[in-house]
Amino acid sequence: MAANAPITRTAQYANGSSLTSSYTLNGSTAIQISAEAPASTTTQYECVFNYADLVAFSALAQSAGLTLKWNSSGSPVSPMILPANISADWDSSKYTINSTAYPNPFGTTNVTTLYVTNSTSSPIQFDITILLSD
Repeated sequence: MAANAPITRTAQYANGSSLTSSYTLNGSTAIQISAEAPASTTTQYECVFNYADLVAFSALAQSAGLTLKWNSSGSPVSPMILPANISADWDSSKYTINSTAYPNPFGTTNVTTLYVTNSTSSPIQFDITILLSD
């Protein structure tokens, strides 16, 4: 089944002006995880994909930060720190422009599972969307 991700980016400049661009990324599959990370724990979530199929990635933690750990809770591949209410985004159009400045966030490692660490004393809602090609 086809999946797409509409992307809108706005650059805000110091002089107050802004520039907005919009485009759509197309893929064949989307993995979506919307969950509440329990307080003071690391929780495992099912998430499996080939790094070479990645078209787009977006993650957002609400109210407080979380740590995303891929493939291992102890020695993860490309751990990601998500600050509260700041989206972590990557898409293949960035990689096409400059693969050194915007590398695939998973490197050359296939993902087999996701661990989410919440170090706070309250549950935290988070949302992850991963768009894949065949």
